[in-house]
Order: sequence, then structure tokens, then C-alpha cells
Amino acid sequence: MNEISTIEYRFSDSSTPPQYHRSFTITVDSNQAHLTVDVYGTILADSIYTINNEKFNELKLLALSLESAKTKTSDGATGTKHYRIELLNKNKESIYLIYWDSLNKVQENTYQFIEQIKALIPDLREQLDKEILDGGKD
Repeated sequence: MNEISTIEYRFSDSSTPPQYHRSFTITVDSNQAHLTVDVYGTILADSIYTINNEKFNELKLLALSLESAKTKTSDGATGTKHYRIELLNKNKESIYLIYWDSLNKVQENTYQFIEQIKALIPDLREQLDKEILDGGKD
């Protein structure tokens, strides 16, 4: 896993009215964590947080415990949340991808990996609570 240069976690919210819908992506490399929060493609937040190489190396080590790459989604299901973890090499080529929906479960160490990524964003809750530019109205 030394070839990992970028870690990306994506949470796609279920189909809800825009004022309640929040999806986000956290992209991590050796010196920063980049957060984007969106509502159906409209960016609400775009923030960069400095991290140190040691923290990134810890994440790379944790990545070794991730379960096998796969897709776990429920056929025909609607309104589910979706989750994706992707690891990229220095050429931005995918070397690992796991994708699942809220009707399926992954191993506990995968959830722990996500929590470590989210912990890099100290104000994640505040960023997710931002209003749509028109005040959250439809």
C-alpha cells in the first residue's frame, strides 16, 4: 500500500429535499485533507485542512486492514445512502475501490477507517450544516 498517494471517501446522501440533503467527499494526500460538501451537485463548502505526512502514513497503514474491494448494493433499491472508498496511486489510477449502500454492511475496520478520515475535518458537522445559497428553499 506504499503506492497509495490519495485516499478518497465519498458519502452520497439519500434522495431527500435539498434543505436536508448533504453529500460530501474527503480527499486526503500526504499534506492535506480536502472537503467538498454538495447538494445535488451544488457546492456548499470547499475547504482544505493541513495534515502531516505522519497522519497520512497512519491512514495508509489502516488501509491494509480494509476488506476486499467490491460493490455491495441492493438491486432495485431506491432512496438509499451510498458510500465509497477509493485509493489512488501517484498517477491517479484506482488501486482499490469499495462501494456500498445503506442496506448493506461492511466490516467494522472499514467503518473505523472512515472515522479516521472524517476526524481530519475538525468542523465537519458545521460544514454539513451550511445552508444552500438561496436559504435552503426549494
